[in-house]
Amino acid sequence: MKVLLLKSLLLSAGLLFGVKASAYDFAVDGIYYNITSAENLTVEVTYQGSSYSTSTKYTGTVVIPETVTNDGTTYSVTGIGTYAMRDCTELTGVTIPNSVVSLGSAAFSGSTALSAIDIPNSVVSAESGVFSGCTGLASVTIGSGLTAISSHMFNGCTSLASIEIPSTLTEIGSYSFQESGLKSLTVPNSVTTIGTYAFETCASLETLEIGTGLADLGNYAFQDCVSLKTAVVNGNGSASIGGRIFKGCTSLESLIIGDGVTSMGTYVGDGCVKLSTLDFGNGVTNIGSYAFRNCTSLTSVTIPSNVVTISGYAFRDCTGIVSSTIEGSGETTISSNAFNGCTGMTSTTIGSGVATIGTNAYNKCTGLTDVYSLNATPPTLKVLGFPNDVFTNATLHVPSGSAETYQATSIWLKFTTVKDDISTSGVSALSTASETAIYASNGVVYVDNADGEVAVYNIAGVLVDKVTADNENIEISVPVSGIYIVKTGNKTVKVIL
Repeated sequence: MKVLLLKSLLLSAGLLFGVKASAYDFAVDGIYYNITSAENLTVEVTYQGSSYSTSTKYTGTVVIPETVTNDGTTYSVTGIGTYAMRDCTELTGVTIPNSVVSLGSAAFSGSTALSAIDIPNSVVSAESGVFSGCTGLASVTIGSGLTAISSHMFNGCTSLASIEIPSTLTEIGSYSFQESGLKSLTVPNSVTTIGTYAFETCASLETLEIGTGLADLGNYAFQDCVSLKTAVVNGNGSASIGGRIFKGCTSLESLIIGDGVTSMGTYVGDGCVKLSTLDFGNGVTNIGSYAFRNCTSLTSVTIPSNVVTISGYAFRDCTGIVSSTIEGSGETTISSNAFNGCTGMTSTTIGSGVATIGTNAYNKCTGLTDVYSLNATPPTLKVLGFPNDVFTNATLHVPSGSAETYQATSIWLKFTTVKDDISTSGVSALSTASETAIYASNGVVYVDNADGEVAVYNIAGVLVDKVTADNENIEISVPVSGIYIVKTGNKTVKVIL
């Protein structure tokens, strides 16, 4: 009985078989250390006691030395260990010396009074959640030694309004700034990867620009950033944007996709109800399903010729779209239900590079009054590609001399009214002989011998530019390709660019 009692006491004291009762090897000046290498004489800062949750917490400002001496042996302080200062709610400041090379998991997590941190250049690794939940953290300096911001590193840092990401950084991990207080963000060209949920629910974020080094933007990266107004996403020439990147960003007004982005996932901008400016770069080949569903402030959409696939429901219920232009690559498919529910659309231009229009591609677009197909050879039109009301009530405009071809082609022949009033030279067949000549080429509208006011409108009737001339030759540049209406005097001409 006495033997059993003695054994129990030894166990509880942590002495049996060499097991320590505490998590530290020694303490100096109120800071606790573990020896990480007896051979190299290195230590890391740790918590006191057998568990971080029961240890005495660090308070006030802690200055960690580069070296520490214990029992006559001097050690280099090279790390701050896992949970070392976790939930130290009265810790207000920490000085990390240049000897430290690593920060352990959740090292400062939940230390809500910590207001500023300077990560020195010596730190080359930081594990997950280092500063997670540090709600008072307002200032962060990241040294040049880090190449990656780990997952959850600044998750929940609601006071962190800005951060400068160094050009040495290549990766921003998943959840790394989720629910942080960032107001603006510039991602340098060095960053190639942004992980899933990296900036999700950053409710104060208003502006975003991602550099040209990006290769992969993970799913949900900026989902529910409800204050985000402008976003520019560049890429490295083969960059992929994941799904739901800007889903629920209800204040987003402008989204610019750079030329270096080639692929876009599903639900990218779903529910961005204030999005009015949407610019696809010259690299995007695919627009994912439901990509811009319910973007009700879009009034016009131009899909450039590099896009090969507009996936199903990509613009579903974008009720504010009045006009759409799909240039086409020669193989472009407007997939089934791509524009389903775009009830405000009155005109659509099917570029000469569109190969296929899928079933129900324009489902419920019963307000269409004008359909422009720029290819003399009709693209494949699936059954119910347009609603029956459109076949009956809208005018199909086709290149000069191709009306009979369309009227003899399956599905297209359902259009009651067909006009071959699109000139293959770029000037509408509505143009009549006059001393004033109107034509277009390479993004420019030319008006020779212009006399009086000349106005250029897009197909939605929005004024693009207006000039007054006195028997002059004028040139007016237009922002994007498509069909434009030129008015001067009693002359009205449609041109294609």
